[in-house]
Amino acid sequence: MTAELADLIRPLAGAEPAGPDLSYDAGRLEIERAFEAGSADDAAEPVDWRRVIALILEQAERTRDAWLPVYLARAGAWANRLDTVELGCEYLAGLFENCWETMHPGLADLGFQGRKGPCESLVRVREFVGPLSRVTLISHPRLGSFSVADVARIAGEGAAAEDYGSFRAALDELPAEDISGIRNRISRIRSAIQRIDAVLTEHADGDTGTNFAATYAVLDSAGHGLARILGDDSGSPSPAPVDEVNANQSSEQVRQTGSINSRDDVLRALDAISDYYRRREPGSPVPVAIARVKGWVDMDFLTILGDIAPESLAEVRRVLTPQREEP
Repeated sequence: MTAELADLIRPLAGAEPAGPDLSYDAGRLEIERAFEAGSADDAAEPVDWRRVIALILEQAERTRDAWLPVYLARAGAWANRLDTVELGCEYLAGLFENCWETMHPGLADLGFQGRKGPCESLVRVREFVGPLSRVTLISHPRLGSFSVADVARIAGEGAAAEDYGSFRAALDELPAEDISGIRNRISRIRSAIQRIDAVLTEHADGDTGTNFAATYAVLDSAGHGLARILGDDSGSPSPAPVDEVNANQSSEQVRQTGSINSRDDVLRALDAISDYYRRREPGSPVPVAIARVKGWVDMDFLTILGDIAPESLAEVRRVLTPQREEP
């Protein structure tokens, strides 16, 4: 843990360990306006993310608020700075672990939802997952830059990818410690999200925590993608094993890992969801729906469509099948 991070997650001295509530502070309003502008399709001018990050860190010295690390991680993604994303995620994990009872938003005011609400920003495509997928992972002065999404695509397409050659050449020319550092950073971000996930689950008390599946998927696409391209899986996080015999244990492990990496994982996750509803909400129709969905796991799109709406299958095939042009 860096000295900077240690200072951010330590309760403040004095009668108010969380410090003042800066929700309506002028600096906070400027931070929030920056995110609104950054997400707008018709933004008049680019956001100065360096200034936004400085404003967040300035407020972080004065208060302990769940929104600030979330804003920091999001600003890091928009600013194309994976190191800032890492700091934001570890900052939030540390606050949750050290200051849960005292931090803002206060539990007396908003309860569990006041802590879950900020975390929801970290799973939305427009607010975080999309910008995170565009963050540069590999940069070479001559061969170009490659984002998280590029790495996932190249790993999936392999040598058939149009830019596979330049990407491999860039990897070959980068020092091994640089590549290792990138992979380790991805792993640390994922670990921080898992810690956040675990604290939310611990305090949910019958509620539901944030579903970080989309965030895990982006991080895993980068970590596993690099490992696949390099022919080395040692740096990729692996999901914890799930005990199929014990449904309660299965449910707990799905919550802890949040990672779906195979069709077997999908089926186990669906079983865990069904188990929850049978135990907690026995009148719910969800297990019935899940039983049908489980039958779709090994089907392709058209087969599933045929199961749902067989009368529309012929028309869909006509639209999707390329037509020969008349001579």
